[in-house]
Amino acid sequence: MFSKDFLNGIEFELQNRAFALKAITRISNRMQGTPEHVFWNAYERLENFNTAIYSAYAEKLAVDATPSFFTKLKASTLSSTPSFLLDELLKLVYSKTKVYIYLAREMKASCYGHVGVTATASENLGVAIGVLEQFIGLHCVAFQPKLYIEQEMAYLNFKQPLNNFKFNHHAIIFLVLGFVHILENLAQQNLDIQIELQGNSQDIFRNLDNYDGYRINLGADEDRLIFNKELLCTRQISQNPYPIRVLPS
Repeated sequence: MFSKDFLNGIEFELQNRAFALKAITRISNRMQGTPEHVFWNAYERLENFNTAIYSAYAEKLAVDATPSFFTKLKASTLSSTPSFLLDELLKLVYSKTKVYIYLAREMKASCYGHVGVTATASENLGVAIGVLEQFIGLHCVAFQPKLYIEQEMAYLNFKQPLNNFKFNHHAIIFLVLGFVHILENLAQQNLDIQIELQGNSQDIFRNLDNYDGYRINLGADEDRLIFNKELLCTRQISQNPYPIRVLPS
């Protein structure tokens, strides 16, 4: 049984996806014959991809994904934006997407539900990472963390094994920063983690103060976290001692 808040959130996001698809499709059609059509057509295809995923999930939940009158009206209004203002519209959309970088700061192991409780109750940080690594590896084929040790350092690599699907820089940064905060939340201390990211994502960090306090190397060969291997033996300090009592020893 899903909570009312969860279902309300799903319904909100379904309407949001319907709004985006209708608005972007109309703008894409308007921009045919211009150099900008390449971008808007790609944006339209992205929204078609998103909508199909959300619609399939809505069907499983028996939630109506039909766009409401307000959704249609909002899409019609936005898609009527004059062509000379579309660049400003994109800047506004970009400013809204940056919120996900800040949401990553709030990530904790508990965000993973039951497996998060297991990680929190683990003997040490190394065991906790193993729990998350195994769970994500089983349930997410597109993004897989893998821990390995080399000399004095621990490396947590983030692989994207699918050839036909890759996360963009925004998504990877959100996932990697989220993992940093999860690990430090588990250890209850600053782990002095170094972050390495593929590509040059300098523009994404432009409005983050001092890279959110972390050492970040751009243009690396892999997306990964690096920290001292001795920290893997850090004893877990659960924020809630009760889960430990119900887990088997």
